[in-house]
Amino acid sequence: MLRLALVGCGDHGRRGHLEAYRQLIAAGERLRVVALVDPNPANLTAAAVLAPEARPFADYATMLAEARPDAVALATPPLFHSKQALAAFASGAHVLCEKPLARSLAEAREMVRAAESAGRVLAMGLQLRHQRQVRAIREAIASGALGTVFYTRVWAGHTWRLPPSPHFLNQELGGGGVVAATAVHIIDAVLWMLGSPDLRTVSAFGFAKAPCLNGPPPPFDAWKDGAGIVAGSTVEDFATALFRFSDGSALSLETTWLAHPGERHGSTRFLATGGVIEMHPLRITHDREGVIEDRTPTDEMEDPERHYYLDVAREFVAAARDGIPSIVRPREMLQTQAAIDAIYASIAAGREVEVTPID
Repeated sequence: MLRLALVGCGDHGRRGHLEAYRQLIAAGERLRVVALVDPNPANLTAAAVLAPEARPFADYATMLAEARPDAVALATPPLFHSKQALAAFASGAHVLCEKPLARSLAEAREMVRAAESAGRVLAMGLQLRHQRQVRAIREAIASGALGTVFYTRVWAGHTWRLPPSPHFLNQELGGGGVVAATAVHIIDAVLWMLGSPDLRTVSAFGFAKAPCLNGPPPPFDAWKDGAGIVAGSTVEDFATALFRFSDGSALSLETTWLAHPGERHGSTRFLATGGVIEMHPLRITHDREGVIEDRTPTDEMEDPERHYYLDVAREFVAAARDGIPSIVRPREMLQTQAAIDAIYASIAAGREVEVTPID
C-alpha cells in the first residue's frame, strides 16, 4: 500500500491528481491518499470531497512530520518545487512533481541529485508521453524507416484561454509564462520522440499580450479583480524559438495562450529525408521513389473518455511502490529544463544563446 500526500489542492491538484488517484483506488490500486496540503481553506474543503479520508494540513513541513507519507505529489507553483522536493526526499518520500520541474537548471540538478542520494523516485507530470500517437511517432523515428529527421515544426498553446490560477501570471511564482507552464509539455515530448538529441543553441522571442487586452478571456472573468491580475502579468504569453541540435537538425516552436478563436489548433510536424510525420491527427507518410505511402497505424487513436492524468498517476504509483522505472528519466528532465532556461536566456539577451550541456 502506497500512502500518498497531495501538496497543492487547486484546479489541477483536484481535477488532475485527486480524480486520477480516485479512479486508481476504485480500480483496486494499492494506494491511499493520506494527506492534503494547501494554505487556502477553500481548496482543502473542495479537495476533501475527492479524498474524504485524507487529513488536511495548511503547512507542508507539519504534514511531512505528522503524516509521514511514502510519496508526495507536488501540484504547487514552481517557486516551491525544489524546496518541497528536497524536504520530501529528506523525509524518505518519493516525489511526483508538476511541470516545470524547477525555476532553473541549477534547482533541477539539485532535485535530481537529492533523489539519487536518497534512493527515491523523482517523476514529472508529463502526460503527453503516455499518448499512443506520441509513442508511435517515437517508434517510427527510432526505426529509421523515414530516414533522418532534419526539421521539426511545433505550434502549441491555448485558443483564447489563460491558465486557471493567478500564479501562472507571476514571474516569481511560476518561473515563466507560456513556455514554462504550457510549452514544456510539447518540448519534452518532441525531444523524447526525436531520441533526446543534444541541444546546441536557441534563438527566442517572447511577448506579453495579456496586459494589452481590454478584457481578459475566461476563466479570469470569474475572479475577483481578474482584469487587474491580467493587467499586472509579469510573464510572456507568446513565444517563439528556434533550436539547433548537434547533429545539424533544427526545431521551431511557437506557443501562446491567446491564439484567436478560429486559428489552427496545436500541431507538430517532423520533416525527414524519407517522409513526414504529423500529429493531431497522427499521419505517417513515406516517400518511396516519388510515390507517397500512408503508413499511419490504424490503432493509435486516443480514448476521449480516459482521464488525462490517469497514466501519469498509475506510473508514479508503480515506480514508487514497486520500483518499476519511470518513463521520464532524470537526464531527460534536465534536458527539458535546460531548453526552457535557454529560451528565457535568449529572450532576455535578444540573441541566440548556447544551451547548457547536461552531461
